Amino acid sequence: MGFLDNLGKTLTSAGEATANKTKELTELAKLNIDISKEESVLRAKYNEVGMKYYDITKDNPDEDFKNDFDAITESIHTLAELKVKLQELKNK
Repeated sequence: MGFLDNLGKTLTSAGEATANKTKELTELAKLNIDISKEESVLRAKYNEVGMKYYDITKDNPDEDFKNDFDAITESIHTLAELKVKLQELKNK
């Protein structure tokens, strides 16, 4: 019976170790998801602040941002042109 007792203890121990590892991996996955969500919130807020700053100061940008503002303005114009072309194709 000693062999069966040892086997039972070994299997129980292995099961507990597996359960603990599964719990740990689940917790790690949840933390990674929470981190990703929070990073997404942060990116959205940065984007929102940047858009507000651009809208408020686009006519007289700080010299440090002039090149960025020029690129944004160019992208806005390009996007508008592309939307017009798209609408023209839809109307044909």
